[in-house]
Amino acid sequence: MIIVKGLNLKDKSTLVRLALKYPPAARALLGALLEEAGKISLTEPLRKSLNPISTFKLSGVDKILPAAKKWNFK
Repeated sequence: MIIVKGLNLKDKSTLVRLALKYPPAARALLGALLEEAGKISLTEPLRKSLNPISTFKLSGVDKILPAAKKWNFK
């Protein structure tokens, strides 16, 4: 998360654009990271690209990223 916070807005936008080509779990994880970094406006394309009923299993992510529940991590 520290790396994501350290990126400038252009780099974060590029990261979102590139993440749209990756699997849904990767997009959801980036969305949770950006939300924790305070860049909620950048998360909208990621959220729209995900199926709202999909869930993702990644153990321990909810302890590190409180926003993980919003992104359907179990």
